[in-house]
Amino acid sequence: MDFKQSLDAYLTSLPEDRYDSWCEDVVNALSENFYHVNIDWVEDDAGLFSKWLARTSGHDSKTAAKIIERAHSIFSNKSN
Repeated sequence: MDFKQSLDAYLTSLPEDRYDSWCEDVVNALSENFYHVNIDWVEDDAGLFSKWLARTSGHDSKTAAKIIERAHSIFSNKSN
């Protein structure tokens, strides 16, 4: 591959996005019961779940899922 071809491939290829795959891993790490009870909350793209994903992005996916579930249970019970 010459320089022009490699530059074209570089400029037209999407960068590897590890955050998206990490987010999928977090969703998969949520407990089945939590996911089914809160499916609308989890799948709301612009909602609080997305903010919690951003806040826990330094953790592994299983830890992030536990943090999110725990935080949700704490804050959802306070509003009731």
